[in-house]
Amino acid sequence: MGLKSKEDYKRAVDAVGNVINAWDPYCLLRCGAPEDEFDPEVRDVVVAISTIRTPIDAANAISKVFSKWFGSGRFRPEDCISVGQKLYEELVLQGLIANMPDNHRVQTDRAKPGR
Repeated sequence: MGLKSKEDYKRAVDAVGNVINAWDPYCLLRCGAPEDEFDPEVRDVVVAISTIRTPIDAANAISKVFSKWFGSGRFRPEDCISVGQKLYEELVLQGLIANMPDNHRVQTDRAKPGR
């Protein structure tokens, strides 16, 4: 897997951009910021795709990138679990990373037994 061509890179930028823009931390896009507001962060996450094997890896990559750009207070890895899961799923869907067995997926609060 991985980014082996310009087409892969474009698909990766689109996939990461869609997830990050939907997440929209700080409500910047919904409040009128330009559509390319998160382009630098998206590019940095795309560079980190080679390190993503699990949803936790995706959360860690997002945490690292957004902490670099915005400061670490709000972007701890545990704060990025939900968006990390979405990113992981989108990267798998686009064929940019391999899918992992279901028993390694992150459970959200509503998916945990007894909740």
